[in-house]
Amino acid sequence: RMSASSPALFAGVEPLEVFVELLADIDVQTSSTEFYDRICEAICRLTTMRRAAIFMADEDRTRVRAVGAHGIAFSELASLRPTLLNTPIAQRALLEDRVVMVSEQIERQVPPEYARILGITTLVCTPLSAAGRAYGVICADRGGGRFELSDGERHLLWTLGKTAALVAAARNVTRQQERSRRLAERLELAREVHEQVLQRLFGVSLAL
Repeated sequence: RMSASSPALFAGVEPLEVFVELLADIDVQTSSTEFYDRICEAICRLTTMRRAAIFMADEDRTRVRAVGAHGIAFSELASLRPTLLNTPIAQRALLEDRVVMVSEQIERQVPPEYARILGITTLVCTPLSAAGRAYGVICADRGGGRFELSDGERHLLWTLGKTAALVAAARNVTRQQERSRRLAERLELAREVHEQVLQRLFGVSLAL
């Protein structure tokens, strides 16, 4: 585990290089859960956070769900259905585009079951947004208990949130292009089969 207390690590480009390196071997075949798990793991390795989870809206934006986690059993989060209304900390992070930390009355900032299941007393919420588009939030803590967040680490978390959003957006585009390519290949195959069938039928009709 890297020391997140190093000023050079917080201020320099090195965290972003390490972040990208940690995700370098992920390709379009990697499942979404594994992809976001790796992002959470990278965030914990580059900061003092010990637990992290990413919550994102579905494509039709009808519901929000956990898509990845590190330091937490994903099964503990899978049943949660937070909204901006019952998660004010996420609403503030996205509206103000900043890292928000709360320690007081945590049960009013997140769904009560979330705070109860994980024993949260201090929570950090980082916006997962870039280029004017919000994708979700990254919720993290140090495994329970209260703590303070330095300005350097706050800025690092914000930067990692932006980077993670860009990586996720790029991956989605790549996956869409891959799906389009496969669809085009299937359509071409169907066309070829259709033409072959017609040719054979024509040949049979001539023979008859």
